[in-house]
Amino acid sequence: MKILTGNSNKHLSQKISKFLKNRLVNSNIRRFADGEIYIEINENIRGGKNWGVKDAHDVVTSFKKMVRKMGIENKNYGIMGGSYGGFMTSWVIGHNNKLFKSAIVERALINWETMVGTSDIGIGFPEMYLLSDMEKDLNFYRKKSPISVASNIKTPTLIIHSEEDYRCPVEQAEQLFSNLKRRGIESAMLRFPGESHELSRSGKPIHRKQRFEHIINWHKKYLT
Repeated sequence: MKILTGNSNKHLSQKISKFLKNRLVNSNIRRFADGEIYIEINENIRGGKNWGVKDAHDVVTSFKKMVRKMGIENKNYGIMGGSYGGFMTSWVIGHNNKLFKSAIVERALINWETMVGTSDIGIGFPEMYLLSDMEKDLNFYRKKSPISVASNIKTPTLIIHSEEDYRCPVEQAEQLFSNLKRRGIESAMLRFPGESHELSRSGKPIHRKQRFEHIINWHKKYLT
């Protein structure tokens, strides 16, 4: 997953890159055609099978530490991720609804309960990562799902999903989008027909181009 700070200057970007060297994160400096500069932070968080605990802690605390240590004054922060990163993005903004001004959730796992019955890996994957049987502990599956905290989200959120994604079926995205729209949260859902879970890596060139353009425009709208 990625965290961005918007409209930064080159000197600060270089300073941050030096700070991050040899730590559990790495960064890229993105300069776009219009001259805008973004610092992209990719965090190497702790893995594990109990999603939403140590990993979520690492995402938020390492980011806050960087902001504090570097004295970053720009408060325009964005967050995004796909698949597991999409799960984490929606989980983080559901628990920290004032930290980020922009979010993008891609091909995400949003609801463990429905994932069991709709995903091509739903039979064994959820139980393997949650270390619990849904039939025996349904409430736990619900508690560990980002949809359970979706009503806390206030961050403007773009949801990107492929209509032929059988790994994280499009119904996952629809649940989150429906929640945000019902509550009047600034949001949009971008659906790609004929694409799978691998859109960003092996999708049609025109679709990959459109995806990237929407990502840039969404973050630019809220971070500059």
